[in-house]
Amino acid sequence: MSNLISTPIINAVLLVLAVFITLIIITDHISKSKIYRRIVYAVILIVYIPSVIFWWNDLVYALDRDNPYKKPLQTGTATLRIVVSSDSNSSGECDCKECAWIQLWKDREFVLEMIAMHWTYRQIGNNEVLYEAIVCDLDTRSKFMGKPLSCLADAEHAQILFYEIRNQKVKVNSGLMILTFNSSVRIEIPIPAQIAENFIVIPDIQKYFKKRQ
Repeated sequence: MSNLISTPIINAVLLVLAVFITLIIITDHISKSKIYRRIVYAVILIVYIPSVIFWWNDLVYALDRDNPYKKPLQTGTATLRIVVSSDSNSSGECDCKECAWIQLWKDREFVLEMIAMHWTYRQIGNNEVLYEAIVCDLDTRSKFMGKPLSCLADAEHAQILFYEIRNQKVKVNSGLMILTFNSSVRIEIPIPAQIAENFIVIPDIQKYFKKRQ
């Protein structure tokens, strides 16, 4: 979550207060007449406050229009690094259709899917193999496509599947998933240690997404 003082609502409140105080100061300098000032104060309250209420949503939007989380989801890439236990000394790479997947899930259905066409693997010592992939194909049929990036925080967990380790149990020791959306929002999500069967699960991913209202 972003710092409260930096949210557009707080900025809007500060702007409204600053304008109101400025009007009061100007009024005090224009005239020393108490009656005149009281009339002007009344006019300010009668006109200014309803105007603020009427234009409030537009004001908040204007102050928040550059927020990348308000932009519609259009593009997405990901980098995967997964370390698994294996005594294999082999290394290699694979180019194939849908050799790795990333899916974000909500309410028992995936709402975003990304597909990798290339990945590599190599022994890194200590009976561990490192799998790496660049996921650059964002499925345009995904439910979150075209929606504000802030909707990503609605996803509940992520699933990762590598073609090479499907249909078998694998001990995952560590890993990292780096997501980049619209070339401007970068999110790093650690992959927890687990015994994975068919796919790797990252639970509770909401906390890694910055959701701005």
